[in-house]
Amino acid sequence: MTSEEHLKIISQRIKELRIEKGVAVYKMAQDLKIGHASIQGWEKGVTGITSYTLVKLAKYFGVTTDYLVGLSDS
Repeated sequence: MTSEEHLKIISQRIKELRIEKGVAVYKMAQDLKIGHASIQGWEKGVTGITSYTLVKLAKYFGVTTDYLVGLSDS
């Protein structure tokens, strides 16, 4: 899988999880102490994401980092 494909999966999963959780971008940004523009960039697949932030997002959504990056579907 290419890095672009990984980024696409990550962006889709972040957006899906955020919507499932029923939280707005601004609220998520506030909860995670991250700029809302970063979240918007991740969801659009135009901004890369650090491994530290992936772990933070996994904890926030109650999923694994493997799920976020497309290595697992559960």
